[in-house]
Amino acid sequence: MSKRILTIDDATNLRKRVKFILESVGYEVIEAECGEVAVAFMQKETVDLILCDINMPGIDGFETTRQIKALPNGSGVPILQLTTETDPATKASGRASGGIGWIMKPFKPETLIEVANKTLAKD
Repeated sequence: MSKRILTIDDATNLRKRVKFILESVGYEVIEAECGEVAVAFMQKETVDLILCDINMPGIDGFETTRQIKALPNGSGVPILQLTTETDPATKASGRASGGIGWIMKPFKPETLIEVANKTLAKD
């Protein structure tokens, strides 16, 4: 069975790009267009990895991460934050919310695959 990855981003084109890249190497990718949809999904389902945008309407990526980490099936799921933010305070907020790392946008397909592979290999 392939590993499941949830990608959360309000930008449709970015979600589709992430899905295309990761499905091309065998991952199953589920898309959520906002934090609220992702949290609702995680209340019923489980995934192996989450890629979460930071700047989204509604609840932002930090709050989305906190809410998912508070769920019984979300507490152990690694969450990587996809962002254009580079300042140390924002990165610290990401870690404080439960994120384990960052993928800077824009990213190369091979970088996304490499980070997903490394993260999921730790399971």
